[in-house]
Amino acid sequence: MDYAVGKVAPGVFLVVSTDHPRLKQCLVLRDMGPGPTYTLFRPFHLCSMEVPLTVAEISLYGRACMQPLDHLSTEVTTIAKRDLVPGDVLEGIGGRTHRAGCRSYVDACAADALPLGLAKDCRVKVPVAKGSLIARSMVEPVDTLLHRLRAEQDRFSEVLV
Repeated sequence: MDYAVGKVAPGVFLVVSTDHPRLKQCLVLRDMGPGPTYTLFRPFHLCSMEVPLTVAEISLYGRACMQPLDHLSTEVTTIAKRDLVPGDVLEGIGGRTHRAGCRSYVDACAADALPLGLAKDCRVKVPVAKGSLIARSMVEPVDTLLHRLRAEQDRFSEVLV
């Protein structure tokens, strides 16, 4: 999971992987590369079709397509794109210092994972190897409203998880 920066057309995408040999063969035959991950992209979002289907599902079946949970379930984490040394400052999304990863919220908390949305402008305190998860304890956080709100959310989520 990552963000795109620049002149990228809006749309919906999904990054998938599979261990099934026949599915892998089909993906390779469709010029999607050798894997292990494949990107499925639809360069448009069909609101005019998706909204009526959602309304119909609510009306006919009494349920929404998507419903918010009362707790965090997934965390977009921060992974080093290159070896980082103390003093390095993490760039914004799409920069050269880090990329996104995804874990369950419980696993991310257990690993002290730095949420991707909080990474920008944090200063690295210890060496971090390329490809490693960046933990909150590895960086000096920036004192922003976002950091303070997230700290409060994390305290609230501890009660629910």
